Amino acid sequence: MRMLAWNVLTLKKRVVQRLLRKHKCEMVVLLETKLEEITDRMVSRIWHTDNFAYVFSPSVGKAGGILLVWEKGRFDVTAMTSANRFFVVEGNWVNENWFCCVMGVYAPCFFEEQCRLWEEIGAIISAKSMPWYVCGDFNMITNIEEHGGGSSFS
Repeated sequence: MRMLAWNVLTLKKRVVQRLLRKHKCEMVVLLETKLEEITDRMVSRIWHTDNFAYVFSPSVGKAGGILLVWEKGRFDVTAMTSANRFFVVEGNWVNENWFCCVMGVYAPCFFEEQCRLWEEIGAIISAKSMPWYVCGDFNMITNIEEHGGGSSFS
């Protein structure tokens, strides 16, 4: 399986297209697309074959936007969840017969919002006993005390 995760800041279609074609990626997570909408046509312009599927979490204003594209027939999806700021796709890598979950995350910048997001994500992760591939822009806060925190969460 050939997977790629890339924080693109804005979706540079030609650069992404060249990279995906060169490496014949079977799955890609594009982070920080800054797009509120994605269409089949937009994805077909960057993906290297016509045999693809995708899930998208839109940007929140001008922040975020996550796109996951995969090669149909290589990764069979068994369940999918898309929410504000993240998505989870559960499936099987067909040739390897390897089940996993793929998650894309774009975390908010504020501590309280991050806590709520990670509590929601934690509940999803703890409900699945399989390998995870998690990628994202986590917008980590370096000094929790400055943001009214101080307690830890798991």
